[in-house]
Amino acid sequence: MGDEKIVMTPTKRGKSTAIRLEKIKKSNIDLNQVHHSGGGAHSRLVVNKMAKIEDGGEECAELSMEFRCFLVNKKTSEHICEKRVLYFWFRENSDHEQKICGARDFFLELINPDDFPGDYPHFIKKAMKLLEKSDQYYAVLRVEVEMTPVSPEISAQTPFEEDNRPRDVIVQEQLLSEIERHFPNCVDINKLLEVTNEDHDMVISQLQQLIDKKLIKRLDDEGNKYIRNLLYDKSVREMKQMPVQQGIKKPSIAIITSSFFEKMAIDSMMSDKTTFVKFKQEGDGNVYTIGSIGKHRVVSTKLPIVGRDRSALISSGNSTTRLLGTFSDVEHVILLGICGGVPDYVDYRKHVRLGDIIVSVPNSKGISYIFADKVERSADNIMKFSLKSWNAKDLVVSELSESLQTVLNDLKSNTLEDYMGEAAEELGTLQNAHSFSRPQDSSDILYMRPDKDKLIRIEHPKIPEDANIKQKTPIVRLGCLASGRPFEESILRSDFAIRHQVIGFDPPLFDQVMESVVGNCKDSFIFIRGVSDYEDGANQKSVWKHYAALSAAAFARILIENLSNL
Repeated sequence: MGDEKIVMTPTKRGKSTAIRLEKIKKSNIDLNQVHHSGGGAHSRLVVNKMAKIEDGGEECAELSMEFRCFLVNKKTSEHICEKRVLYFWFRENSDHEQKICGARDFFLELINPDDFPGDYPHFIKKAMKLLEKSDQYYAVLRVEVEMTPVSPEISAQTPFEEDNRPRDVIVQEQLLSEIERHFPNCVDINKLLEVTNEDHDMVISQLQQLIDKKLIKRLDDEGNKYIRNLLYDKSVREMKQMPVQQGIKKPSIAIITSSFFEKMAIDSMMSDKTTFVKFKQEGDGNVYTIGSIGKHRVVSTKLPIVGRDRSALISSGNSTTRLLGTFSDVEHVILLGICGGVPDYVDYRKHVRLGDIIVSVPNSKGISYIFADKVERSADNIMKFSLKSWNAKDLVVSELSESLQTVLNDLKSNTLEDYMGEAAEELGTLQNAHSFSRPQDSSDILYMRPDKDKLIRIEHPKIPEDANIKQKTPIVRLGCLASGRPFEESILRSDFAIRHQVIGFDPPLFDQVMESVVGNCKDSFIFIRGVSDYEDGANQKSVWKHYAALSAAAFARILIENLSNL
């Protein structure tokens, strides 16, 4: 490396500008083509004159990555879109893992929001300085950046746009979402006014429409408290005290969800079911659905309040303790719902897509679930996390999940799709608020936001010609899950995921739930998640969240059906 320089050669290809960056030995540099040689800290950088390069990177590159930059002109507020493609070549004898890691790390460091280049010169300079890193990118021999302006029509279709639907439609959606979030607790009218930030008459009008649709109901004559209706379940019983379950009717498996639609999804997988609801105008209510999956009796519940404030943390822990105390014969606990997937920008085989299923199994460190309470940046710019972790002592469910992964990911297997199709059809006939059908693949879009004025859309990795992988259907993936308050930034999540072998992120809600599960001596537990976004599963606007919840529920059904009798 000591006798190599980083040579940049610009060229034009039609409407595209291409920048070739390559490592060339000093003795092989054509001095007649050199426009500028750097000095001092940049003495290894060389800029060539504009040249005509016939071959495009896409013709012979070993790896490529495509992304789009959505920029905002601060003076005119105009949205500008540009497509950029990175092509990579590597040294001879570089193995597949070196190539994948080199390209992925180069890309993530190039778009790091801490020093994201705001213009062409700084973008190219940063790319050259990265290629100069002999220890980290030794295997990368050449990088080509192709930049192409995107038409104004496409530039206008950016995610910067606001929701332009009629205000009453948006308010009604917000109201239902908030009421579902609190279920089985009721919601006070003052809370609903605060959430929507609308006048009293508008909120009352939209609440009445939800009542007319039988999606919610009032709990008092004054119209101050509202709760969600369970239209999808015809066997609902309101209770003051949970009836005693005896003999073979006692549930041996508990399923914990945090969202109303997650509970809808898993309940649709049960037969012979009854839902018991305890409504309380003050304090936490309870909802338990007891039914059968295969030969097993199961009980599902929904946490009444989710969030990081003290009352929500106490509530989620208490609800879990109450569940496991009420159903003391439970031996397996399944934490079911949605999460954010960790994308792999280069390797299609490791790339998590929306709708995929993530099952928590131990990583190489023996950890299946990690919670990060806080993060600190050291003086030498190293991120240090305060972590808690859990792993089940009884691995029977994890081991069964591993064997099911091979079966369900086989191209000939349709069990997941069949179960999901049946449940989606059933749910569609029983309620009219949510659709559990698979969204259009065009809505599965990867975004990364370096700052508020820049957005990067990243294309999914190309499918290898020899890929024997299902498409347009959920893939079962096994690995470690993580959650925590620090993971709001894309780069921070990516860095943590690489360091801790994480393939999915939860919102920071489940540490108290896990403390309760372990505290109640439940040695067999597992997380089953459907991927609804590429963050932490908390994006309420994701059109994939219902489908993702259903995919997780379908896997849970298959897992339970294959468990040996307890």
